[in-house]
Amino acid sequence: MKRRTLLLGSGALLTASLGTTATHATIQEAVSIPDNANLFDPISPSTLIADPSTELAESVHTWDINFANSDGEVTSITADYGFGDAAGRFDELSSDDVTVELRQDGELTPVTIAADSYSGATATFDITDTEATADRRARVTIGTPEHGLENPPAGTYRPTLTVENANGTTDSYRAEYTARANDAGSITVAEPAQDHVFTAVPDGSGNHFEIDAVEIRGDTGNDLTEINYEVREGDTNGAIVAQKTARFSPQASYDPAGTPAETIHPDNGYSVTTDQVYTLTTVGEDADGNYASVTVQDTSGNQPSAIRIQEPSDGSHFTADTIDDEFVIAPVTVRDDDGDDDLTEVEYTVYEGDANGTVIGTETVTFRQVGWYTNDTVSVTPDDSSYTVQSDQQYTLVFTARDVDENFDTSEVTDTA
Repeated sequence: MKRRTLLLGSGALLTASLGTTATHATIQEAVSIPDNANLFDPISPSTLIADPSTELAESVHTWDINFANSDGEVTSITADYGFGDAAGRFDELSSDDVTVELRQDGELTPVTIAADSYSGATATFDITDTEATADRRARVTIGTPEHGLENPPAGTYRPTLTVENANGTTDSYRAEYTARANDAGSITVAEPAQDHVFTAVPDGSGNHFEIDAVEIRGDTGNDLTEINYEVREGDTNGAIVAQKTARFSPQASYDPAGTPAETIHPDNGYSVTTDQVYTLTTVGEDADGNYASVTVQDTSGNQPSAIRIQEPSDGSHFTADTIDDEFVIAPVTVRDDDGDDDLTEVEYTVYEGDANGTVIGTETVTFRQVGWYTNDTVSVTPDDSSYTVQSDQQYTLVFTARDVDENFDTSEVTDTA
């Protein structure tokens, strides 16, 4: 399964007591403990809670540890979630997503931290407060509902926390917890499921992302609780440029009304650029922490292939009439070619000479969104009522068809009066 990088909210909780018979000999080989570390059997109750505990989901991990050594000044705490080929990951986190609390004067008190290192399966939180002493207890919360630690694949693991003191000693604590298998079949993301449902609107035309249709169902009860949208520049490995989350009380489905169904605005300062590929991942989650996702793409700006002009296709469809001083266009035929039936406008522009010449007359026809458009013969009269259609003069018709996604295509034909 592809690694998930979307935020996920609350789901199934998992509480694991820290081991009470831990020794150096029983530690899994993949878990790194400093050579000078003391590995303690912590005093009960010490716990690790993962919320949600679903595999590959972003999760909030809360460690509650009781120090087995004497009180002292804490200088850093390192979390290690490396388990060989499997691992938890810190890639989406920053210091803003981690809280360290040390017991001082009988109460857990947040202390200021800085990220010394966030790399894959490990992270070190430097304590920047001077004289940050701990009265035998600490709580470390890794992740927030917006940005979580990514759980490893389904299985049972033993992550560690290593506390470094001002005197150079390090004490390590470990916990066993289980990342449970995701039941993706409990959720159906029916829409958005095709690329044409997702539109990147460039800066200058709106600077946002639109989703025409959203339909997500929880298939095992009324427990759908959250929908997450994540837009990346390029493919699924690109930089995140926009996010949106909808959270709600447990319900059977999520199907927002409106046209578009959802609008996602880019992160502060980002401009949607023309001719750039964008990838949208939509994730539905239920109250048990199960999730399912669908990925679609769009290239911002005009996509001529979204529209197919069948007629006019040659000069036989366009006549420069010197008798009535008008231009006659035979019935046109246009098809929506990207499956969303959103043709909405056609435009006729007549030029003297080629398409770089002077505009002689224009006519625009708008209509309700359709997948196929044809009409009767259209006459375009000169914009200047004093203009006379000249014999032996070449005229060019540029016919343009547009859809609501701002895609357009053109057909160019000529006639000599």
